[in-house]
Amino acid sequence: MAWRALNPHPKPQGLPPATRRRLADGQMRFTWVHRDVEIDDPALDMAAHYFASPQEYGFVVRELQNGHTAWARDFDNGTMLVMNAAGDSHVLSPKARSRIVFVDWDGFTLQDTGLIEAAQHRGAELATVRLTLTATYDLRGDAPEAARAALIGLLANALASGVSDGGTLIQLLDHSFESSSLMVEDPQTSSDTNFSKLLDF
Repeated sequence: MAWRALNPHPKPQGLPPATRRRLADGQMRFTWVHRDVEIDDPALDMAAHYFASPQEYGFVVRELQNGHTAWARDFDNGTMLVMNAAGDSHVLSPKARSRIVFVDWDGFTLQDTGLIEAAQHRGAELATVRLTLTATYDLRGDAPEAARAALIGLLANALASGVSDGGTLIQLLDHSFESSSLMVEDPQTSSDTNFSKLLDF
């Protein structure tokens, strides 16, 4: 499903970023800080107990290319959209969970709570995959950190675009990057690893 605005606009400057965090229920959600409180659901008040309008958090109604409408707010790393459970209107109900979508500036969907809730509702069989990947880059004069950023960017774009081999019906619901390490080899002794230059986060 496309979540592009009907009238796209250039990325504004000076926007705050939305941060991806793991919530208490284990789900990854994009959040931001509003009056010193971290918010992950713009359809709830700051205490996360009662229904609230996303307008209170700076969201505005935006028309999408599919003819639907949504509450929208731009961040440095993308746009958060809030709509009803069906994903076709900005008109929300206090009796139903809102659908929260986060789309990056390239149009890739990084979060869609509607997919996760639909899977939970039908009792879907879920599988979590942990992947260990090693990649070696020729830095060509660039900083070693550029290699880490490039690889994470490639993986993030591939996951966000939902790339598959076309021979399966499986659907990606959520993903997260838990850790990465950067190992820099001394060109003078490339056959020996200098573990003093191993960086982790």
